[in-house]
Amino acid sequence: MTALEMRLLGYGLAAASVLWLLLVVKGWHDDAQKLPQVTQDFAVYRTAIEAGVKVRKEVSDGYEGELSALRASRDAAGPARVVRLCQPPTDVPAAPRGSGVDSGASPGAGPLPQVAGPDIGPKLYASADEADEVSAKLRACQSYAEKIKAWGSKR
Repeated sequence: MTALEMRLLGYGLAAASVLWLLLVVKGWHDDAQKLPQVTQDFAVYRTAIEAGVKVRKEVSDGYEGELSALRASRDAAGPARVVRLCQPPTDVPAAPRGSGVDSGASPGAGPLPQVAGPDIGPKLYASADEADEVSAKLRACQSYAEKIKAWGSKR
């Protein structure tokens, strides 16, 4: 390469470097122009996050309080009462035939023989306790949704 070609190459590289530097500075300038809007958007975002955290904590605390009250009430009630279902009789005694007209619609006289079934009390009360806890969770979720919706409508 001749000296002229080297100088032209140097000038070309210098021009490209200056062009690249101008583009970088223009980008910085554009970013600086957008900074107030970005700062404002960030403030709105941060407020939304803080409000969401506050609502979530409030609802979670209420839910935990309700659960502890339910569990304390359950513990204070003591052990589950006995609940037994009677087994159906295997055979029903025949009704005594008496004098008079029998339409066949009346039941036989006397008590039916019954056999006591298993104690379902603990399972029954456990299911009721579980239903109470699920209801508490539902109320907490509904409260959270309502509070977030109310907060969103204020904005």
